[in-house]
Amino acid sequence: RVLVVRYEDLCARPAEQVRAILKFCGLADTAGRVAAAVRSVCAPDESAAMEVQHAEAVWTQVAPIAKRFGYARDGSARQVA
Repeated sequence: RVLVVRYEDLCARPAEQVRAILKFCGLADTAGRVAAAVRSVCAPDESAAMEVQHAEAVWTQVAPIAKRFGYARDGSARQVA
């Protein structure tokens, strides 16, 4: 079994995603696991963005897998079941 958790979904809805991960693993939210995980999730700020040439180099390497998970070269993403 595999649970795909996309980073942007984790950042957008951390509590929901962490609950789904715990459920998938058969774990309960004991000791405040969800709350602790939510506190540690954050997206990088704009200053962490890659330069265009580096982003292009990365895309060249990851394109087949990225497309399989719904990502496009322009940075957009669609939900993949």
